[in-house]
Amino acid sequence: MAKKKNNVYLVETAPGQMKKFTNWPDCQAFVKGKPYRFAGGVDEAEARAKISGGAPAKQAKSSKGGWSGGGKATSDKPKNNYYLVEIEPDQYKTFTRWSDCQSFLKGKKLPYAGGVTEEEAKAKIERTRDMQLKYRDREPQGGGKKGAAVGSRPSEGICSDAGTHGNPGPCEYQVCDLKGKRLAYKHLGVHTNNYAELAGIEAMIEVAVTRGETILWTDSQIAMGWIKSGRLGPTVKEPEAIMVFVRSIQALLKKHPNLELKKWHTKQWGEIPADFGRKG
Repeated sequence: MAKKKNNVYLVETAPGQMKKFTNWPDCQAFVKGKPYRFAGGVDEAEARAKISGGAPAKQAKSSKGGWSGGGKATSDKPKNNYYLVEIEPDQYKTFTRWSDCQSFLKGKKLPYAGGVTEEEAKAKIERTRDMQLKYRDREPQGGGKKGAAVGSRPSEGICSDAGTHGNPGPCEYQVCDLKGKRLAYKHLGVHTNNYAELAGIEAMIEVAVTRGETILWTDSQIAMGWIKSGRLGPTVKEPEAIMVFVRSIQALLKKHPNLELKKWHTKQWGEIPADFGRKG
């Protein structure tokens, strides 16, 4: 997603102890295969705040009992009583044991979080959903070989992406071809990132019809889920405006059945060409 560039990455190697990196490849190499919380930010304070409010880390085995299944420090933080998995946009499956939640998640790319209460777990998912989906896009669904299910980088179609400064905040979208040439752009005022993603998808459909394109790419799994299901949950911001876009996009796709909206796999292919971060 188009956000401010991360300047620092922190890894929580033990409760309250952080290891600092200034570039993502080094951080990625360090956390590979380890059950650590980690996050990037414009500065250390932002990264630390993300870790404190993030989703549960993988379960770490420790003879000292320093970590629980939810990635919390058992010495100074309350134990998670609930673990929620978002199986569809704003539809949750609840577990009371981390081991059961972990078994359910195996081979699935679904947002999840633990909390003392269900409301706390839902709030964590809302804060970390996009980041979870982005990093869980490393491997294809079902745990197969890396990249096996998504193939090579696409060469056909057009794409859209949103840019925001805060969420909600001033936002915009752009539609580009797969070489990064801008085909449409609009500043939208102050809205949420999901609002801007949907506005961009709607505009992309209009561009596709004009240009005779049939393949449409987006990196927003949340937007695709809403378009497919036509349903929003109670925690979605700007629900009325969001549903206007969802219904409009559904109608346009029904009117033009030759159009195909597809998920852009960022980890395998790099940032979507419409990403604002790549344009400086």
